[in-house]
Amino acid sequence: MRAQSSSQISSVRIGYRIGDDPLTFEADSTFSPGFTVVATYVIDLQRDYLPPGVVVHFQWQIQDMSGATVSSVWSDLPVTDPRFLWHEKTVGNVTLHWYDGTTDFADAVLDSASKAFIVAQQDALAPWLGPVQVYLYGNQNDFRSALGLGTAEWTGGETFSTQHVVMVLAPGSDTV
Repeated sequence: MRAQSSSQISSVRIGYRIGDDPLTFEADSTFSPGFTVVATYVIDLQRDYLPPGVVVHFQWQIQDMSGATVSSVWSDLPVTDPRFLWHEKTVGNVTLHWYDGTTDFADAVLDSASKAFIVAQQDALAPWLGPVQVYLYGNQNDFRSALGLGTAEWTGGETFSTQHVVMVLAPGSDTV
């Protein structure tokens, strides 16, 4: 973030929320005090794991030596897994992301997932659950490297319910 003031900028903080979580985290950014600053903040995904598909909502809070404060508008930053060329298709409230396999394979998975979503929504008696992001990984190595530390090696899928993200090991050669 770049900021400028007629008085020296003394504090740049960031507030952020993960997905639909109402909890807002606040942290100091890295910058050199001055009349014009460039501030940064890094979330270490090795320590504070976030799955692909989740959105980080963030806002900068700036204060100068005169005591004046200003906050930026809230912005969104989607977390991605840039290692692959993802294809994307949506049916209802379910969006499927895949990089391995044919469109027919993806259509079959998406059809099954969207039907399961409708049943889950009815069973939960909830008027709305979603949208849900489903990520299919094409092999064990890709899948394991996308999961957070401490995940059991036998895991074939993981759900992040508060972030509405599902990650599944599903090679494109599998049949649905």
